[in-house]
Amino acid sequence: MSSLANKLTKRWLALLMAAALAAAPAAARADNIDKELVKKGPELVQELKKKGYHNIGVLKFTVKKGKSELSFNAGTLNHNMATRLENALILANDAENPMGIIRDATSVAAAQAPKATYLTPEGREQLFKLSYPLAWGNQKVTADVFISGVVDLSSDMKETALKLVYFDKKSGKLQDLMSFAGIKTDRGILADSGQSFALAKRGLMRRDLGDSAADALNAWAEQSAQSNDSSSGTGTQSAGDPNNPRDSLDLLRFEVLVNGTAQPITKDSASPGEYRMDKLTEGQTVVFQLTNLTNEKIGVVVKVNGQSTINKEEAAEEQCTRWMLEPNAKNILRGFYLDKTGGGTEVELFRVTSDDEAKSAWSGFKRPGYIDLAVFRSSEIKPTPSSELGFSARGMSKRSLSKSPPATAQAAKEMVRKGMGMAARGILTGGNKEDVTLDTSAFVNPQFAANAHIMYYANPAP
Repeated sequence: MSSLANKLTKRWLALLMAAALAAAPAAARADNIDKELVKKGPELVQELKKKGYHNIGVLKFTVKKGKSELSFNAGTLNHNMATRLENALILANDAENPMGIIRDATSVAAAQAPKATYLTPEGREQLFKLSYPLAWGNQKVTADVFISGVVDLSSDMKETALKLVYFDKKSGKLQDLMSFAGIKTDRGILADSGQSFALAKRGLMRRDLGDSAADALNAWAEQSAQSNDSSSGTGTQSAGDPNNPRDSLDLLRFEVLVNGTAQPITKDSASPGEYRMDKLTEGQTVVFQLTNLTNEKIGVVVKVNGQSTINKEEAAEEQCTRWMLEPNAKNILRGFYLDKTGGGTEVELFRVTSDDEAKSAWSGFKRPGYIDLAVFRSSEIKPTPSSELGFSARGMSKRSLSKSPPATAQAAKEMVRKGMGMAARGILTGGNKEDVTLDTSAFVNPQFAANAHIMYYANPAP
């Protein structure tokens, strides 16, 4: 399949009323939490070796945002913290005498034993009975130890604390392993935690930020996130001020049309800063309607289950190709828009899965049950200096890993380095395919401006 971003530089086409695509920058962002994990990786590997462990599994984390309770469903952070830690361990691993690093233990366990959980002694015991694939080769192993953790965002959203916990086959008891305190919260942590936020337009238009642009944008994001965290968690989404937005839904009206009727999208009282909607049912016809609420052109990334509606991209939002909306324009998204072999584009229509299909499909998604929105606006802030760009430890696409898995521990390390840049009814998947025509559109200095996260299905098992 040819690259959609490359094709966009060669031709101009048209889609519906005002939809277009814009290629995103290729550089990856280095989140503060990534830097800390990679820095501590060698120390963590030595500690695990000292304890005599051979095969290590990492399970999804819990997240606490401000005043809210611990959650297993706080944005992408629960799952991608496990991936980040896996990759940090792979990087620090001894390629000649490696420990076994299990790939995606949470999804593998969920597929084999949906009710298994590390929250109970019985659940922890069951996890050790399952077989898991290593991050390289084709060998399957049982785990000697599992690691998980807690991500805790402070009430003012300025700092993030991280605590790693573990339990092994011998004792089965949860024990503390390592702590990270005082990590400076950045936009990546806020977005991944499911915390909706927005950057005021006046901030994006400032010219005098110089090399402190990234810090200033992070500070504005923290202020917006704190406001959202302390706001009421009830009621439907309401129109806000596009010049001083709270999240993406103040800049973009996003509607999920089921059999032609818009579904209620409400704030989540259990997790401030997030949204919820009713579960979908097999056989329903689903499309998304996007309406630009601003008087300017905006770029939008729409992800379903962690996959972008353009080419099913799984990278960070800043690296994904964007839908472009002209001022006050509308657009209908009918599914996933994909490159065709030999040229052209097709849409894989949204389809709501059956119960049986959902059970097998759940573990294959990076972020099942979520619709994620990110809005980009043009900015006069100068681009982030190259010294502030680096790696992201979120991991590679599962599709990429399945197509060409690394054969050895050394190959896994190289793949991680390259990737860094240094059960239930109602899951939406792709269905029937139709040819479509797309357009490109210029977008000056796009800046991540706002996000929003909508859970349309909650996984019952942690």
